[in-house]
Amino acid sequence: MSDALHCIELKDAKDLSITGVEFVQSATPTSIVINTICGGLVVKGKQLHVEKVDLELKEFLASGKIEEIKYVPAKKSFLKRLLK
Repeated sequence: MSDALHCIELKDAKDLSITGVEFVQSATPTSIVINTICGGLVVKGKQLHVEKVDLELKEFLASGKIEEIKYVPAKKSFLKRLLK
């Protein structure tokens, strides 16, 4: 089991801090998709901007008008579905 923690902190619906981040899959002004130690995470809003990504420390910071934060199930790879 990993000692890493996953936390989400949102201040005033505009400053977002996430720990336990493995990588950022995509980032646009309206959507950010992140893979965390707890699964996929989608952040939606307006004027979103990635402020900092430190994969060594597993930290992520973003700003903008945060309207939604949602966990999404991990998609199985094509090969895993094929071999099922």
